[in-house]
Amino acid sequence: PSIVVTSDKGKTIADFGDIAVGQRGIKKVSIQNISPERLDLEYSVLNPNGPFVLLNPISKLVSGETQVLELSFSPRESILAREMLEVITKRGTLSLALVGTGVASMTTCSIEGGVLNMGYVIAGESTSAGFKLQNDSPLPIKFSMQLDSLSTGSGDEHRLPQFLASTAQRTEVVGTQNYSGQSVFSVVPVEGVMEPGRAQDFTVTFSPDHESLYFSDRLQVVLFEKKISHQILLKGSARKHMMFVEGGDPLDVPVESLTVIPALDPERTEEAEELKPILVTLAYVQLDTDTPAPPATRELQVGCIRTTQPSPKKTVEFSLDSIASLQHKGFTIEPSKGSVERGQTKTISISWMPPIDFDPDHPLMVSALLQLRGDVKETYKVLFVARVVTGP
Repeated sequence: PSIVVTSDKGKTIADFGDIAVGQRGIKKVSIQNISPERLDLEYSVLNPNGPFVLLNPISKLVSGETQVLELSFSPRESILAREMLEVITKRGTLSLALVGTGVASMTTCSIEGGVLNMGYVIAGESTSAGFKLQNDSPLPIKFSMQLDSLSTGSGDEHRLPQFLASTAQRTEVVGTQNYSGQSVFSVVPVEGVMEPGRAQDFTVTFSPDHESLYFSDRLQVVLFEKKISHQILLKGSARKHMMFVEGGDPLDVPVESLTVIPALDPERTEEAEELKPILVTLAYVQLDTDTPAPPATRELQVGCIRTTQPSPKKTVEFSLDSIASLQHKGFTIEPSKGSVERGQTKTISISWMPPIDFDPDHPLMVSALLQLRGDVKETYKVLFVARVVTGP
């Protein structure tokens, strides 16, 4: 032929090798006109839906001239692709074989269920947790970590407050944020490259600056600045003091104002907040009139938050009163008192069997006081609401 390949020792095969799906590989092929005259060049048509593209179709070559053809390979799936590109002149045709392999970027995340719960911390302090990403593909993977709270588009998602939408419509994942404007959650490293078969360690830090139960954000792992490979829901809670109770029915909504409302009378405010409500509902399922059903059960967790602050109290003590009255009405509570070490939780198991004189048409309502003693004393009013329902 009058046109020859001068690059890569004259090989007429342009092998792109392995290219990650969604990425683009470039190959340059030098061609020379070895005829004594100028030649006009034409090209065969590559598959318009295929992964190969000729980026700079050169239209002519004078005698002895060398030009560079640029070819790209952009696989959309895991595939071994091959096409022929013909460079056509009046003195003959040069055939170039285009070959490439599309490789899917596969990563494995160590977080199961897609939720990383940072637990409880003291407001103003921080805690960290780690996770791993494993590169299971044969190619290096470029990654970046993106938080929804720092995304420019996250503000557009908050058109309707959560408490005005039905449960099915609630899709927001960015919860309460810091008063300071600093991110509640942060992650390192933010970006980098994972080598084939290697694992990358990440550290998430939770740094709340005020008390709230509803800190949340979403962390997205983005590969090659395009593909979202993993989405991790980050959650955390903060308290002013070292103790917490959780497990009751929700009595508020998971959205809060970031406006700081100053207390006019701190002593009166503290006194008014002294009794915190907890609602515990129990439903006893009556399967058959002749067969006794298992008791209705619920749980409360009492926790003691690990803190860096010096404190003479190393544990949280708890006690629930009116145990005799609760037992008379069918409740069994274990344990009714105890202590919790720093960084630990203790479960209070609650079970209920309807007493003989129970009227199924009227739910049973009884309350008891749960006292916690740590760096301060907190009192919770626990309202137990029990009813009998008919099973299937």
